[in-house]
Amino acid sequence: MIFTILFFIFVIAASIEGRRAVFLSKEKPERIDKEWVMFIPLVTYIMIISAGVVEYFISGRQMNFTVSLLGLVVFIIGRTLRNLSISTLGRSWSIHVKSDNVECVIKKGPYRYTRHPYYLGSLVVLSGVLLIANSYYSFLLVIFIQAPLYFIRMRIEEKELSKKFGTEYSVYKKETPLFPRIKKAI
Repeated sequence: MIFTILFFIFVIAASIEGRRAVFLSKEKPERIDKEWVMFIPLVTYIMIISAGVVEYFISGRQMNFTVSLLGLVVFIIGRTLRNLSISTLGRSWSIHVKSDNVECVIKKGPYRYTRHPYYLGSLVVLSGVLLIANSYYSFLLVIFIQAPLYFIRMRIEEKELSKKFGTEYSVYKKETPLFPRIKKAI
């Protein structure tokens, strides 16, 4: 019972804190057609966390605390990556897809290893929350709903950055993978 209460408090706090910037932002998108690119992933993110909570309460399965602990570690890694991404971008970070506030192609910090560490971190955070709850079926929603929405947003962002930076961004795309490469152990 205590785990259930703590988990519920954790999910609410993590969801609110993780999306605080979106709700507090006074930014307006450049064009109305881009507004959905922020709104839909936000709504699905909240819906997936809600589905995980519902699955947790109705599944009736025995809680695997090893999986929950792993989920907490995954959550912390994702939050760290997401926060590091935001701090690396500094004033260039925006909740909207726009390039007018971006002064140069960022190639430092986590952007050395992946072109979209914020979205990767968000997917890792979401996966961590679901692992904490042992909500395995809800995890499928991350794979089949949230990840494709982020891929669409990444593609739109990359078009904007390619328009603004041209060859410089094209070279960055060629040199930097969408997701970090994992080198084989020797």
